Amino acid sequence: MGLTEKTLYHQLHSVQNVAQRVHDTKVHQGDWHDIGSVKIWTITIDGKVETCKENIEVIDEQSKLITFNVFDGEISKKYKTFKITLQVIDVENAGGVVKWTLEYEKLTTIWILGLCMVLTGKVVHEFGIQSPSDKFFKVYTTQLHSVQNVAQRVHETKVHEGDWHDIGSVKIWTITIDGKVETCKENIEVIDEQSKLITFNVFDGEVSKKYKTFKFTLQVIDVENAGGVLKLTLEYEKLSEDITPPYGYLDFVTEAAKDVDAHLLKA
Repeated sequence: MGLTEKTLYHQLHSVQNVAQRVHDTKVHQGDWHDIGSVKIWTITIDGKVETCKENIEVIDEQSKLITFNVFDGEISKKYKTFKITLQVIDVENAGGVVKWTLEYEKLTTIWILGLCMVLTGKVVHEFGIQSPSDKFFKVYTTQLHSVQNVAQRVHETKVHEGDWHDIGSVKIWTITIDGKVETCKENIEVIDEQSKLITFNVFDGEVSKKYKTFKFTLQVIDVENAGGVLKLTLEYEKLSEDITPPYGYLDFVTEAAKDVDAHLLKA
């Protein structure tokens, strides 16, 4: 058929040259076609120009299938998750059929006295690390106690229940958020060694005064000939609509991760 796998995903940068509603596309982190690499798109949706970020999650050459994860910008104001899958299905004596699938999870909406309240949300930040991805990930899975020794905004961490790295064990953190010292508790919910992903549940202290649920996921994405890309995701449910998204906490975990990365490079 006329549409080859190379056209499907090896020339993603060329879409901006042929699609009228794509105004600009550029690499934010990584490369154009590596899984996990982040691109920024400026596009027109419903007559309005907006930006979003995208990374490739799955490439299946045999099935001519590719899945994109889309996040940030206007999309993250409406959807908790948003994925686009494109599949090219061969048709005998013809080019083929293109199958588009959009999978999404909307943010929770609550109506009180006729007022719409969006209480759940997600903020994502990705940036490159220079230290080896395996060593970086092991700090959070087997050396979590050492973070307080290298992260400037972590003042103290101690075990409250269980052990440092067992799933469900509780630790108490004393940290600086938005210039103020506060404490919170944390336990590990998920460790996925293969995907280099770990999810923490954060609760008590100032966090619980603003958020009903608060989860922090760290994932290290390998990049060829480099350390990797670190993806930080905060998922939360606010107690009330007037509470702002937890950008201060995202800034904290970002700075702590950068301190860990710098420490590993010196070691």
